[in-house]
Amino acid sequence: MASIWKHPRSRYWSACFTDASGRQRKRSTKETDRKKALKIAEAWEKEYRVTRTEEQTRKVFAEIRREIHGETTLDQSIEQYLQEWLTSKKKEISGATWSKYEYAVRHFCDWLGETREKDLSALTPALIRRWRDALAEKLAAKTVNNALKVLGVALGQAESSEQIERNPVSKVNSLKLDTVTRPTFTLPQLKRILSVAKGEWYGMTLAGLYTGQRLRDIATLTWGSVDREREELTLITSKTGRTVGIPIASPLMDYLRKEPTPIDGGVPVFPDAYRTVVEQDRTGTLSNQFYGILVNAGLAKPRSKKSTGTGHSGPRERGGLSFHCLRHTATSLLKNAGVSEAVAMDIIGHDSKAISTLYTHIEVDAKRQAISKLPDVTSGSLSSGQQ
Repeated sequence: MASIWKHPRSRYWSACFTDASGRQRKRSTKETDRKKALKIAEAWEKEYRVTRTEEQTRKVFAEIRREIHGETTLDQSIEQYLQEWLTSKKKEISGATWSKYEYAVRHFCDWLGETREKDLSALTPALIRRWRDALAEKLAAKTVNNALKVLGVALGQAESSEQIERNPVSKVNSLKLDTVTRPTFTLPQLKRILSVAKGEWYGMTLAGLYTGQRLRDIATLTWGSVDREREELTLITSKTGRTVGIPIASPLMDYLRKEPTPIDGGVPVFPDAYRTVVEQDRTGTLSNQFYGILVNAGLAKPRSKKSTGTGHSGPRERGGLSFHCLRHTATSLLKNAGVSEAVAMDIIGHDSKAISTLYTHIEVDAKRQAISKLPDVTSGSLSSGQQ
């Protein structure tokens, strides 16, 4: 039973209680009021008693499972469970997605320190919440929420297999998403990029700007998606699985006409970029290459080679110019030209399935007219609508 004691030379009461291991503990309450100090002592012992009861219950449960089934995964540490779960996912998801899973698990275990050696019952909503907040100090809210979701999936499986009573992540709220202005390129900046973009990157930059598609979809574009006669591009976006039909802007069409058209429609338009994505199953290398172009164009500072501790698969620092800004730029240019939001979103392809469904009946002529309003960044005058 908890009690309190005060050293003759101290003004504070100390709590005397039994911890989860059954050991007698003594700790200062920093209270001068006897009644308040006793309440603190009783609360501490109650908390330890609950923890001890949970651990004892789990051990008994594990013993019963062991007698029936032999060795049980209930004996696993937090790190052992998460690593085995991660390994099981490797054949079920893409390499890029697995890298995100791996980062979340690795960062969580590193953050836990010695606690990662404890069993899964040591994971509480409060602990998960502290990890979430630690991540939020250096990463964007969306990235933190994705990491939290990964951990929730892992521990959800543990709950389903009765390794834990409930998933602690289910009691942790996601962060409110950042409200930020997405960066776009100005027309002079686009000309500077094109002036230093060599080989495939010249065409990929034009494709990113005039279609608004993501880097992976541009890099894996094949000639079968390009209709030269109708001057249209048709592809299925990798993120949403939506089929997008886009009239090809004149500057991009001029570039494509200069390239030889193979008989096999499966041949990639940008072979080197295609090979990189297929071999690595991610676009990190291509993103770094484009960042190098931005540096050469004087639009970004060289990145430090000093280790950040996140690894190559870890998330980047928030903000800054990137290939994805071409997507934002395309949206901005269309809207500034007076193109309706419905037409602009149908051209770019929206992440929301509801909006995608709403915009499926936009006529090709309407989109062609919208694309014609985009400026020609390959010309000297940058006048709108040049053919």
